[in-house]
Amino acid sequence: EIAKAGHYYLTQSVTQSSEWQPVDGVVLCLNGYDIICEKNGANTIKLANGHNFTLSDCKGTGRITHADGLTGTGVYLDSAGTFTLYGGSISGNKAAEKGGGIYMDRGTFRMLGGSVSGNKAKYGGGVYVYSGVFTLSGGTVSGNSSDEDGAGVYTTGTFNMTGGQIRDNKGYAGGVLNNGTFNMTGGSIFNNVGTAYGGIATGSGTLNIGGTAK
Repeated sequence: EIAKAGHYYLTQSVTQSSEWQPVDGVVLCLNGYDIICEKNGANTIKLANGHNFTLSDCKGTGRITHADGLTGTGVYLDSAGTFTLYGGSISGNKAAEKGGGIYMDRGTFRMLGGSVSGNKAKYGGGVYVYSGVFTLSGGTVSGNSSDEDGAGVYTTGTFNMTGGQIRDNKGYAGGVLNNGTFNMTGGSIFNNVGTAYGGIATGSGTLNIGGTAK
């Protein structure tokens, strides 16, 4: 257990019987290892109480995940804090309803690298933004699936895409289902497969595309 702010790195994979709520100011390098939740229906990491947390991975193979056959969201934001992702993968998570990889109730998620991949949910297989601000500047949201809308991303909040990729996701709306505000000024959305919509579907939301977006 990490009890105070500071810089840390894993020396082995960690399995946990409940969700982990990082204290404010923790910067963690996965160092190629995994954080694995072994409780069905629990989040692997929950950011609460306005805390700020940074995740990286110097070896690039570490995961935030669940044990095989279990359900639950990889990362859940429930506060006005900020989760910053530089590296590592949020992968192999399966939510029963919303947000397999990431679910945001509020707060800020800054994705500058790493990946959100191979997650599944009914809505928002990779990322579900109920409220708050998600900014994708680097890394990939890929290979996620959903039973209904938004295999890659489902948002009713604000999603800013300045770089990175949303690709190879598959669901009713493959890439993005936008019922909030989706601002895309960079990065690329491609090769998503939807039984109804492929790249971006906007329902009651606002879609703004410009800059170097592809």
